[in-house]
Amino acid sequence: MSGGRLSFKSLAFPLLVLVLYAWLFPWIPALRSPNELSRLYQARAIVEDRSLSLNSQLARHGPVGDLSVKDGRYYPNKAPGVSFLGAAALAAVRAARGFPVLSRAVDEGRDGDAVPEAAAVFWLRLFVCMLPGAAAAELLRRMLARRFEPALATSGAIVFALGTIMWPYSTFLMSHGPTAASVVACWWAVEKARVTRGWRWWTLAGFTGGWAVLLEYTSALALIPLLLLSGCRSHPRHGGGGRAPAPAKGGELQAALLAIALGFLPPVLALALYHQAAFGNPFHAGYRYLVNPVFTEWHARGFMGVGAPSLRALAGSLLDPARGLFSWSPFLALGVPGLVPLWHRDRPLALLCAAELGLYALFTASFTYQAWGWSVGPRHITTACAFFVPPALAAAEWLRDRGLGFVAAGLALSGVAVLALTVAVCPYLPDELTNPVWQLVVPLARQGLRSPDVLGMALHVSSGFTLLPWLAPLLVTAVWASIQLSRRRGETSRPRRTPFAVVLAVLLAVGLFAARSWLGGADHFERTRRLMESRLVGGGR
Repeated sequence: MSGGRLSFKSLAFPLLVLVLYAWLFPWIPALRSPNELSRLYQARAIVEDRSLSLNSQLARHGPVGDLSVKDGRYYPNKAPGVSFLGAAALAAVRAARGFPVLSRAVDEGRDGDAVPEAAAVFWLRLFVCMLPGAAAAELLRRMLARRFEPALATSGAIVFALGTIMWPYSTFLMSHGPTAASVVACWWAVEKARVTRGWRWWTLAGFTGGWAVLLEYTSALALIPLLLLSGCRSHPRHGGGGRAPAPAKGGELQAALLAIALGFLPPVLALALYHQAAFGNPFHAGYRYLVNPVFTEWHARGFMGVGAPSLRALAGSLLDPARGLFSWSPFLALGVPGLVPLWHRDRPLALLCAAELGLYALFTASFTYQAWGWSVGPRHITTACAFFVPPALAAAEWLRDRGLGFVAAGLALSGVAVLALTVAVCPYLPDELTNPVWQLVVPLARQGLRSPDVLGMALHVSSGFTLLPWLAPLLVTAVWASIQLSRRRGETSRPRRTPFAVVLAVLLAVGLFAARSWLGGADHFERTRRLMESRLVGGGR
């Protein structure tokens, strides 16, 4: 799966990721997921009412959360990128008609819509979140393949797509996954531009960076180190002996910055026009007009909820069993020590990753910790996952070459298993839980409760057999990645050690999963479990 040309071989990996993303449909209508429905309502308002305001949609479909209000008009309190992309997707679906996949997910015709709510959520998730997420995994794979062996690079991309919180946030109708995808696309375009000196790549870098800001304001953090690379020396290809291209000259750098600005301008101008239309000022975001007084209090602290750094917030966002990034994506923990071997391999990349991780650590340490809400891990730093992967892969290679590759493989398997179980059962995790996997997900799974899947809905059946076409490729993919992470360099002629290393990796993953049950303190959440059970048993209605 190497190479830059578009072919079936190059599409195989992103198609696999897309199928694994799209097979499950975790959706509980009665929860009225505010982060998703506020975006859906605005997408519908744009298409059906030719309006940015949600007032007509609220009157027709009922109240939702995550709103701002200005002069009696309601809007999502988020950046509008997901709504804009969702409106385009919804218009396409309405024009196509006749889609049968989710025709019985809700009562058809209940509200006279051409697209029922559950069907709209599915298609918007597919086009706005899943497709960009799968594309981002492929772009990251290509960038990794310039530094690492192709199989190892593909393993890193697999872990990014399926073993980090990129998975759930590429399947929810939220901004975090698409934002990460836009930043990865910007990163890829910057690398292409540094190699080819082509102005169109700089323009694409500016455009995708601007889209990231249109999707989520805080993505501007990731763009600063990325765009500072415009004058840096490019890296050599993995295994190549040639010299890297020289740093950009003054004239080339000025042209690159101009191209970046030209690409950046349209989405940022669209954001300013949206703010002007909705809130009367191009610099007023929705967080200034929040409806929920609790959110208002949180976001009043510091700048939009970002205040003085706190070690508690940093530790919680990285290590807490409920919200910690390394709890949900343990492979990424290798990214911290992995900066050292990455520095010896590719200094510009190591500097970029270190800068990104430092900025996101500072952000999550400064953000109001209570404001994460119902989430699978620290959703506001989903983008950081992409920048953890290169140093984590460098650390994995260092371990592998010393016969300890099973450690990296076990961490990767642990993340894939926990996230697969959570998405397959119930990724809506109430914020009061202190260990949601063992306090909610595992008990629900023991009762046979789970998210619907598209095959079961298409056939109008509820059977575990409809999960097999999803589970089989997932297991094969995870095992293949663990083999590549465990195999020593050049071990293809002596593969006898690899099966033993894979067994050790599986045992490590199982041990980590079992050890996770000891975390989170006392379990006082029977009432929460009964609530979620009733929602899943009742089909969410």
